[in-house]
Amino acid sequence: MKKLLLLLLLSPTFAFAQEDWEYVGTSTKQDEFYIRRVAKKDNHGKITFWIKMQKPERIEKSEASVYKSGDYSVTKYEGNCSEMTLRILGGILYNKKGDSKVTLVENYDSDIAMPDSIAETFLDVACKKIIE
Repeated sequence: MKKLLLLLLLSPTFAFAQEDWEYVGTSTKQDEFYIRRVAKKDNHGKITFWIKMQKPERIEKSEASVYKSGDYSVTKYEGNCSEMTLRILGGILYNKKGDSKVTLVENYDSDIAMPDSIAETFLDVACKKIIE
């Protein structure tokens, strides 16, 4: 009985702790993008957030690409809402079974989010979440 009570008490905590990915958009190659955990980093417009990219089940075969059918990546970004710049802080590429394939651990320089690009979409969605 005590175990059941403990399980019932902890269940809402687990459900609340699991934040869902919010759909952002689909690229021309049919990659789907999702966002979560948008956080304000400082008072100068800097934010951080996570992007998940899901490859479609059927993709064009390319010898140069590390992505295969059904793979997905989870990448942490730092953005600047006032300057419209974005940089990658790190991430991991997973196969469709959820096993990690490649880890990205280096920081990249900030770059301008080009108009009408998926990077601009990431920033637009993330910055609006901070303003709300």
